[in-house]
Amino acid sequence: MMPKWMENKGEELGFLEVKYKKGRDELIYIMLAFVLVIIGIPLLWIFFIHLDNLKKWFLEIMELRENSEQEKLLVIAKSGEIVKRQYAASALVDLENNEIKDIIKEKIRTTKPNQYNAGVISFYGGLLTNIDDREEREKINRKELGIEKKKELVKESELPIVLAFIIKEEPQNKTCMVSKLVLNFQIDEIVICTNCRNYGKKELLKNWLIKTKKCPICNKQSNIDEFPVVIIRKNR
Repeated sequence: MMPKWMENKGEELGFLEVKYKKGRDELIYIMLAFVLVIIGIPLLWIFFIHLDNLKKWFLEIMELRENSEQEKLLVIAKSGEIVKRQYAASALVDLENNEIKDIIKEKIRTTKPNQYNAGVISFYGGLLTNIDDREEREKINRKELGIEKKKELVKESELPIVLAFIIKEEPQNKTCMVSKLVLNFQIDEIVICTNCRNYGKKELLKNWLIKTKKCPICNKQSNIDEFPVVIIRKNR
């Protein structure tokens, strides 16, 4: 059986061991907190400085974009800070600059594909897609515009050519080659067959030609557009 004084001594040693472990843990936590403060404050300071730079760059690029300063934007897009280059490239795409597509392609080609550059490649790829979509829309619009112009030209070419047969005096007692009734050159629209020199009311002759395709007098194959309208132009 262990003497009582030894039991008391063991309890005292156990208490001291627990106290030592507790003190050691507290010291470790204090040291970790100190390290985090030492590292964290500079990192936080760097973050706010970078955030301020981002704001300045953004406002600078927006001002250049509003003033359409494409030459300055091109310089930045080629050799500025990474984020600033991206701002400039985006602004040039909005301004529909002709050179930015080649710059974007070069950036994608020369950027090493890895986990760190994935965001950069994705950003420029999105801009390139926007340019391609816009060019495709412009191509479609040009094609549609070309079709519309062709339609207009076709319509103009399809307009009937009205021939005129000018005479100096009104013919007397001339009858219509279709109805055989006397013509009134002051009221009716009169046409003439240039082959047989007979007159006729245009509307009556038009209906006749739809059925027969021939002049009612000389049987010449004709359509109504080949019969000139008679115009009386008296000498003054």
